Parts: sequence; C-alpha cells; structure tokens
Amino acid sequence: MGWFFMAMGIASMSWAISLFRLFCSPSTPTSFSKEKKNILLVIAHPDDESMFFSPTILSLGKEGHNLQILCLSTGNADGKGDLRKEELYRACGILKISPDQVKIIDHPSFQDGFHHAWDHHLLARIVEEHIKLWDIELVQKAFRGILWLHLREHYQENQCLTCHCKKEV
Repeated sequence: MGWFFMAMGIASMSWAISLFRLFCSPSTPTSFSKEKKNILLVIAHPDDESMFFSPTILSLGKEGHNLQILCLSTGNADGKGDLRKEELYRACGILKISPDQVKIIDHPSFQDGFHHAWDHHLLARIVEEHIKLWDIELVQKAFRGILWLHLREHYQENQCLTCHCKKEV
C-alpha cells in the first residue's frame, strides 16, 4: 500500500510543478516564436475558439504573436446567430483577443448545419483575402485533425483548403 501513496505523491508533485511552470514562470521564446508572426486562425463557427483552440490562442498571445481569428459562419443553425456572435466576442475578450482581431463571415454560402454544403472555392478566396488584408505569415492548420472533421460536414466531398502565405514558415 505504501507504493500506492508514493506513486500518488510523485504524480501530484509532477502535476503541481507543471501547473506552476505553465502559469508562473516567465515566458521563454520557443524556436517557433523567436520572430513574432501574424497568424490567422480559421474556425468554422463560434465556440470552436473555446472548444478546440483556447490553449493555442493563449500560448500564441503569451509569446507575443499577432493573432487574427476568421470565423466562417455565425453559427445560426438554431436561429441563435446573433447570440453566438456575441459569445464569440466575449470568449475572445477572455482569451485576450480584441474585437478588431476577429472577423465573422455572415454569407449565404456558409450557413451552419449538416444540410448545407459550403462552396470551398469561395471559402479559399475569402481566406486568401484575409491573408492579404491582415498581412498573415502563418495560417493555423485548422483543417486537419479535430476541426477538419468538424468542418467536413460542410463539404460534399473531402476537399482540403490550401492557403499559401507570403512567407514560408
């Protein structure tokens, strides 16, 4: 039984040290963050910033990067688009992203819900416009992994959006 308490003590101590380092230690630049970048995070609809990307947003902000968020729909599947937009701005405020760094697209081709296929050519054009507008150097690869599966509901076929930035990173 003694081994159990020893293992629990070590695990608890490791957890506490990790939390301390995360929240209390000064930010040290990583190899990625030596040069501050203009980064675009593309999300499908309001709540993705909180559900999938809060740690990423907080980390990039702590490292001093300029993060822009492009939300591709209002999340109006249940007729609550205005409320969802307001929630997105509030969540971004908590994540230390100002409202002028958040753009929500309200386009008939990008309606929320499983019954609406999104026009991926138009989507690519809109993302490219915002890359140029905000002088983006890096696009968060939000179309793979969790968000890719989440966005997939809006495509007729599994088509991937590819964005090219002005600099290679």
